[in-house]
Amino acid sequence: MTKTFAIKKTFTVNLAHKKIPVVMGKSFGKFARALEAFALSEKVLVVTNPAIRKIYGDGLAKSLRAKGIAVSLAEIPAGEKSKNLRALETIYSRCVASGLDRGSVIAALGGGVVGDIAGFAAATIYRGIRYVQIPTTLLAMVDSSVGGKVGVDLKEGKNLAGVFYQPEFIYVCEEFLKTLPAQEIKNGLGEVVKYGVISDKRLFEYLENSANSRPKWRFIIERCLRAKAAVVEKDERETKGLREILNFGHTYAHALEKAAAYKNVSHGEAVALGVLKECFLAERLCGFKDTDRVRNLLAALGLPTSPPSGVTSRAIVQAISADKKIRSGRISLFLPSSIGRAVFMKVPIEEIKALIAESF
Repeated sequence: MTKTFAIKKTFTVNLAHKKIPVVMGKSFGKFARALEAFALSEKVLVVTNPAIRKIYGDGLAKSLRAKGIAVSLAEIPAGEKSKNLRALETIYSRCVASGLDRGSVIAALGGGVVGDIAGFAAATIYRGIRYVQIPTTLLAMVDSSVGGKVGVDLKEGKNLAGVFYQPEFIYVCEEFLKTLPAQEIKNGLGEVVKYGVISDKRLFEYLENSANSRPKWRFIIERCLRAKAAVVEKDERETKGLREILNFGHTYAHALEKAAAYKNVSHGEAVALGVLKECFLAERLCGFKDTDRVRNLLAALGLPTSPPSGVTSRAIVQAISADKKIRSGRISLFLPSSIGRAVFMKVPIEEIKALIAESF
C-alpha cells in the first residue's frame, strides 16, 4: 500500500488514467524514502550522463544502497546528439546485465535528453517497466519532466521514434539548481515566462515583482508543473489539439534555432524570443496589450529581446516556411489575449513571415 503519509511537500498531477505525484525535496534521502513510500522496486537502474554522475550520481547511488536498494548506473553522453538508438541500446544492455526485470525501475537523472531516452527505454524494455523522473535542469523541472512524451532522434529528424509513457513519480530536488551554470537557468526561465503569459497571471506577476531578488524556486516550479499538467490532463496524447498551447513561442524559436545553425542561441533564449515575437502577433490578431510588460520581464531576467547578430530575418523566414505544423497555408497557434489567457487561432503563414521580416 502506498504510504503517502511518509512524504511531505507532494502534489499530484492528475491524468485521465493515472495520478502522478511530484515530490519536492532538498536531498537524495528523500528520494530514497519516496521509492519506499510509493512501493517501488528494490532494484533500480539510474540513467545519467558523465557530468551529472560525477556531481550527483554516486551520491544518489550511495543513498539508495543505504536503504537496501540494489543500484546500477548507465551512462550516455551529454547533449542532444546522444538521444539516439545507439545510446538506447546501451541502456538496454545495461538493464539486462544488471538483472533488471519487469518489476524493476529506471530512474532518469538528468535534463530533458536523459528524461526522454530513459523514459523510452523504460517503455520498451521487457515491453514496459516503471520509471521515475529526477530532473536536474530548471528546464526539465518546469517542463519536460511532465507530459509523458519520451523518445529518441533518428538521422532523419528529432523525436521521430517515441511514445507517451508516464513516470511513477517526479522528484524535484532544489539542490541541483545550485550547481547549474547561469546559462542553464536562463534556458529554464524562457519556459517559465511562457507559462506565465499563456496560463498563469499570478506566476507572471510574481516574476515581475521579484525579478531582481532571490527566486522562490519551489513556487515557480510548482506553478509551471501544475499549468502543464492541466493541459496534459485534457489532451495527454495530442489528439485534441489542446497541447498545442504548450508550443507558444516555439514556432519562431525553432525557426530561429535552425537559422542560427543551432549556434550562438540556446533553446531557452530562442523560446524567450519566440514568446516576445508571438506577443507582437497577438497584438495584431487578438488585441493583446501587454507586449511591453513581457519585453521588460525578459530583459529583467537576463533573457534576450532581440535576435543574435548574424542571424537574418530572411533565414528565419526560410526556416519557418518548412515548419511541419503548416496545414493549407496556416499554422495553428494559441496566442495570448491577456496575461494568463490564450486563444486558439489558425494564422496564415504569410502573416507570420511578414511579422518576422519586421524588427523587434
